[in-house]
Amino acid sequence: GFAISRWRKPDFWLGIALLLFVIGTISALRIVPMITDPQALEQALNKGGGEERGNDLMAYFIHYQHSALTPLLRAAFDAAPNNDDLRYKSYLGYLPLALIGLGLFGAASRRKMLPWLILALPFLVLRLGSVLNINDQIFPDIRLPKYYLDAIFPAPFEAFHNTANFQIGILLPLAALSCYGMMTLLKGASARRRPWIVLMAVAFIAFEYFFPISNWQHVVDVREFAYVEWLDAQENQEAIRLIHLPMGRGRSKVYGFHQTVSGWPHAEGLASRTPSGAYDYIESNLLLNTWRSKNSIPCTSNRGGYLSALDDLADDGFSHVVFHHARPAADRVRDSFTNARPSYTDEFAAVYTLADLRRYC
Repeated sequence: GFAISRWRKPDFWLGIALLLFVIGTISALRIVPMITDPQALEQALNKGGGEERGNDLMAYFIHYQHSALTPLLRAAFDAAPNNDDLRYKSYLGYLPLALIGLGLFGAASRRKMLPWLILALPFLVLRLGSVLNINDQIFPDIRLPKYYLDAIFPAPFEAFHNTANFQIGILLPLAALSCYGMMTLLKGASARRRPWIVLMAVAFIAFEYFFPISNWQHVVDVREFAYVEWLDAQENQEAIRLIHLPMGRGRSKVYGFHQTVSGWPHAEGLASRTPSGAYDYIESNLLLNTWRSKNSIPCTSNRGGYLSALDDLADDGFSHVVFHHARPAADRVRDSFTNARPSYTDEFAAVYTLADLRRYC
């Protein structure tokens, strides 16, 4: 945007070069490990099995998570039910679009808006994915630019199977273009009315973009921590090392919260996009590997292997298995404890010492 008026100034290009250097240096800390680990890169490219999500064109014009607007907009467009939880990220808003249209009517603002339009356009198109999808109706014969970019440059583009992530590149241009439209609107208003126009516009956009956070929040019942009080009463607190079941990405985030409350280390942690190598230890142990696969392993199925894996866990310092029997997927590992008697149990969790499991075996 500034290049239109400053492209002749060396200081401007020096600033751009410095900005790119800083961005490149910071980004390299994240990007270089991804590129130098072929297994991780291959895993990222194949994630989602080539199926794109978040690419419905109607998501630009329908807010799928608004209690007041959603019914009206879906009725107006005769929209299909929302089967994709990524659509809520893509709503553009009618007031910003109206302001952009108003700005384009003025010759002075149109020239300044053009670079922002050029910047927004690639992201608007890439967000639509490889083939056109309108209201859940896919048109496979209408191939979009991302289809060809996936084929030519698979490493940077094919990994974007959630195309709603391209929406990030639209936000700044959308804001700048809306501001040019607002400036055009304010030119015809008196100085006394201008603040009110701005306040009304902000209020309307806040209403239009409103997203009920309650749709996504996770409430943890305080009674889930009763087992912590029981463990707190045990001797030798320093020796407590937990295995939380059932395992899984979403559940391990909850167990991370449990660790924050209790302070005891546990088997499965989660740091951002966890590299596959982080699970090498879990995969090397028969019990942990089976549980990570969300399968049961009764002692009777492989007594020798079961006891050997139990001994390895004890040697490595683990002390208790906390089975959260109210959590999703708990039924898939429940048979691991069919005849075992826990040292502690309540409506949310059962706690087994490794000695409890050996005794049952």
